[in-house]
Amino acid sequence: MSRAPIIGGVVLIVIVIVTTIILMMGGEEPTIDPILAPSAPGPSAPGPSATEPSAPGPSATEPSAPGPSATPEPPIVLEVSEPQISDPPAPRLHEADVINPPSDETPGDVTTGMLKCVNTRRRDEMGWEGRGRWKTEAQARNACSDFEYMSLECPNQYGFEVFCANDISEAQTILNRECKGDVEGTELAGGTNAHCVGPYKWEDLYAGGANRGAVYKI
Repeated sequence: MSRAPIIGGVVLIVIVIVTTIILMMGGEEPTIDPILAPSAPGPSAPGPSATEPSAPGPSATEPSAPGPSATPEPPIVLEVSEPQISDPPAPRLHEADVINPPSDETPGDVTTGMLKCVNTRRRDEMGWEGRGRWKTEAQARNACSDFEYMSLECPNQYGFEVFCANDISEAQTILNRECKGDVEGTELAGGTNAHCVGPYKWEDLYAGGANRGAVYKI
């Protein structure tokens, strides 16, 4: 028995099957895995174009909205107290004058009636007259009864010297304490009372010192 008819029949069957498959696939498009397929371009969401102007924002050159301004602190002013300066000593008006230490005292002594304490180095030039050494106020006043003033000076154990004057305006005023025996820091007699050693108060009167006259009104 010949194999030709059999082969022919098989070939025919294969042709029919292939033809049938081709016809069945002819109306369908091949499908592609969606994971591997690029997505089709579609309308995208509108975004800002590079050429389109952006929405206006605050400009660097535009003034910002005013906010609460800080109140400037007032400058600190340091108070500097001025140093307390005593009045300068009175200048020398005469070669016999001295420079008094600074003091705010008022010339004179109310309790004893002393008008002032004066520098008596010019007493002869000023026309004062010496009337001896006495020990009491009454003796001194009696010695100068015909004058306006008396000056008591240089006390020691024998009493005090008395000088009489009508004008005391040219006599330099010195510190009250110098006619009371306190001569520390002064110029007359080198800041001492030399041989006028006191006592410096007789009865109710101060009796001056070395070239220091306690002046009283007669």
